[in-house]
Amino acid sequence: MLDRRIFGVVLAAIALGGCSIVGNQPDSSTSASAPVASGSSSAASPAAASTRVISVQPWSHELLESAQSTVAPEPAKPNYCEPSQITDRPDAYRCYRGDTRFNFCMANPASAIDYACMDAKLGWKILSSVDHTAPPSSPKPVGSPGQYVYLKLTDGTVCSRVSGAGPSPLGDYISPGDCSDQTSFWTRFDRNVVPTDSASPFGEGTDAQGRWLVKTGPAAGPLTTRSVEAAYR
Repeated sequence: MLDRRIFGVVLAAIALGGCSIVGNQPDSSTSASAPVASGSSSAASPAAASTRVISVQPWSHELLESAQSTVAPEPAKPNYCEPSQITDRPDAYRCYRGDTRFNFCMANPASAIDYACMDAKLGWKILSSVDHTAPPSSPKPVGSPGQYVYLKLTDGTVCSRVSGAGPSPLGDYISPGDCSDQTSFWTRFDRNVVPTDSASPFGEGTDAQGRWLVKTGPAAGPLTTRSVEAAYR
């Protein structure tokens, strides 16, 4: 519980201004334009802005196009990685460097000791010379909403899925992670249950522009419905 509170404070300190990764390519960003009546001379309506779904691939192109910094090892401090507990991606890891934990890291396919970790500003930290990779301590989570590790909301708030104990359920809602505005995001789907409606992975439908909706709010409520600009996995 302490780790989640500390992580939420870090998110608030560095992510409130909103940010994006240069070079991330969305898997799917469908949109639709309103039809123009026959014979009309006016232009088509602007395309709807649906949620962008982005599968990060740092070692293929993103590190070449976006800023990153290197986190050096600390003597006599933890310096290892283990399979991630917040996504079912087989190439994702949770890494420890000193007193800092990185929940979403990608192994360098060309090197067994280098990892690229996404931070709360949706940028990259490079961990080089990792001592070792530990075996998983528990089964990996499966299912959609667990596959989305970071959410960027339309107001710039960044929400991140985290491991460990979270706030108590609110009715039939559980919280998979924390947001940079000191709230959590909530879903009615258990972490290991795959939603049946793939167009609404958080169970709240879409807004007028076709973007996914998600509930956010403090541990005691109330919950507010907000739009998701981009989802990272």
